[in-house]
Amino acid sequence: MGDSTEPAQELSGHVAPIDCDLSNEGIESHHMCMVMAVLISCPHLRRLKLNGNSIRDAGVGVLARGLLHNSSLQELGLARNFVTK
Repeated sequence: MGDSTEPAQELSGHVAPIDCDLSNEGIESHHMCMVMAVLISCPHLRRLKLNGNSIRDAGVGVLARGLLHNSSLQELGLARNFVTK
């Protein structure tokens, strides 16, 4: 038998992109710290849908800080929230 770490090393560069749909889940600005943690810990997140929640300007600011640590996100849905700026 070969080295057990070889398959993991081979697959490390072949992780499928991840889509996350949290639309209409009642997410509010104070939940954005948890969303930011997901952004930081999930480097293969491609789409994040947060449409139809109760996110306000302060929550978007927290989300923006999480985006600094995630370069794979290509699509962010924030429609039907309470963002004014």
